[in-house]
Amino acid sequence: MANLAMQLLMILMALVAFVGAPLAIIWGWVRWAKDSSRSTFWSKACFVGFLLANASICIWIGGVVYAQIIGGFAYYDPRLMKMISIGLWLAFVGVLTSFIGCWRPSVLRWIAPLSAAGALFFWIIAATGE
Repeated sequence: MANLAMQLLMILMALVAFVGAPLAIIWGWVRWAKDSSRSTFWSKACFVGFLLANASICIWIGGVVYAQIIGGFAYYDPRLMKMISIGLWLAFVGVLTSFIGCWRPSVLRWIAPLSAAGALFFWIIAATGE
């Protein structure tokens, strides 16, 4: 039973990382571009968390492109380990700041934590795969 629970947790994390995060990022940029309301501390905190999640995803995409250029990473390659640690920390801080911004309504109120959590789940999956 514990094995089934762990498998379901990993499936849920993968869905959030590979489906939820990209959709949340696209949806967040569209909503943010259309927003004309005044910004508050809470909305700025959500936006910072959203930007950190985007930076983490950019490291992910950049790592994939770089791996294609160099022909792949070796097992426990120091460059890959550095990318995983930076991406993991960016996503973790993004989760914290976006949750701080969730206390008051804003355009990115629920989008920022979803995208940051998706990025964090991706990096956790990447780290466990290495």
